[in-house]
Amino acid sequence: MQRMFLLGEISDKMGTIPGMWITMAVIAVMFAVIACFHRVAAWIMLILSIALSGLLTYANINECWFDPISDAIWHELGWPWVISSLGSSLLPVIAVTGVFLTIQHCTQHK
Repeated sequence: MQRMFLLGEISDKMGTIPGMWITMAVIAVMFAVIACFHRVAAWIMLILSIALSGLLTYANINECWFDPISDAIWHELGWPWVISSLGSSLLPVIAVTGVFLTIQHCTQHK
């Protein structure tokens, strides 16, 4: 595989660490609130959150390890940015799973 040499900075074109966490936290809260309404809504939000988090995690892994700009990402942004991009993409599935498990637990113990 041949690598391209990029002559520009990429850090001004990438999302910020707080921006990633805030954006994904807002999405996670929206999904979790919708999941609280009904068991069917919880199932739908669980499936959507797994799909969203899976796609975002795949895109982040691809961008950070296999993309032509991956070397620039590691050089300019480093481990904190990579870990934050991966971690924040999992927030929706974590939030909805928590709501889903709470609903399951409450319905079993009625």
